[in-house]
Amino acid sequence: MEIESDFLALFAPEPAPAEGVAAVPCWPVLLVDDDADIHAALRLSLQDMRVEGVPLQLLDAYSAAEAEELLARNKEIALILLDVVMETSDAGLALVRHIRQKEGNRMVRIVLLTGQPGYAPQREIIMNYEIDDYRLKSDLSADKLFTCVYAELRTYQALRMLERKRLVETLADELRGANAQLKVEIAEHQRAQAIADARMHDLVVLNRKLEDAQNKLLQSEKLASIGLLAGGVAHEMNNPIGFVNSNLGTLKHYAESLLAIIDAYEAVEADADPRCAGLFSKAAALKAAFELDYLKDDLRQLFRESQDGLDRVRRIIQALKDFSRTDAAETWRLDDINQGLESTLCVVWNELK
Repeated sequence: MEIESDFLALFAPEPAPAEGVAAVPCWPVLLVDDDADIHAALRLSLQDMRVEGVPLQLLDAYSAAEAEELLARNKEIALILLDVVMETSDAGLALVRHIRQKEGNRMVRIVLLTGQPGYAPQREIIMNYEIDDYRLKSDLSADKLFTCVYAELRTYQALRMLERKRLVETLADELRGANAQLKVEIAEHQRAQAIADARMHDLVVLNRKLEDAQNKLLQSEKLASIGLLAGGVAHEMNNPIGFVNSNLGTLKHYAESLLAIIDAYEAVEADADPRCAGLFSKAAALKAAFELDYLKDDLRQLFRESQDGLDRVRRIIQALKDFSRTDAAETWRLDDINQGLESTLCVVWNELK
């Protein structure tokens, strides 16, 4: 934020002028002297002067204290034409110390104008005070004053440009440093993002594997449930089918016995005396009514079909038992894969037809 504030301060618009300063572009020049005639003479010489096409604005202070107040209100004063002896013999020099040391203002140009060189020897003043020029009022002509003011204002302009350049360079250095730091942070962020992307990819792959494993486990559980159900159904069907098969075998034996008796009666009827045909008339009527020959053939056919159906059901029950593997031990063993396929196909044969 400090870089941004310096940048804004560097290129911000000029502050509003203080009281007594014009709003138009000008060179603020402060005339500090306790003699009103000196003010009048300086104004007469400088009022029409322009430096780089910009006019001067002359401000008047008649004491060092009044000058301090003006300087406090207007930080843009470019040049001070300062008398040494005013309310005290060194009031002007005290004002120089105040400006340079207390206020820290080394930008404003200060030219001492003295009419009493004995109070302010030139060499001593130049060495001990931060002033920019020293002029005797008695030697000061309009041309010399013009030359002095023009040179000092151009110096002030150059210093301001150097100051602005220094601020720009400082700001540029800080921006370059901030840019380098930003590049480092961006690179670190990109590395972190790459690591995060790699970890995310690994997580996605792992999640897919987990989903596959979960689906396989779920499918395995479904198959196990189907196997248990098939085993239970096979177990429940096995006993009644056994009873039916046994009873069907007994019923077939009984039916064959009855058919053998009927065949024997028919043999007797065929060998009997024709005169005894009346004895068999009722039996003949019943044979005709019930279609005995067809009944005998159809009965044997029904027994064969019923036996085939029972055999089919027994094979399905056995296939369900083989599919469920409820009686298999929980150990690895060799088995016939063809038998497993056949038992499975037997269970789902109706869906495949």
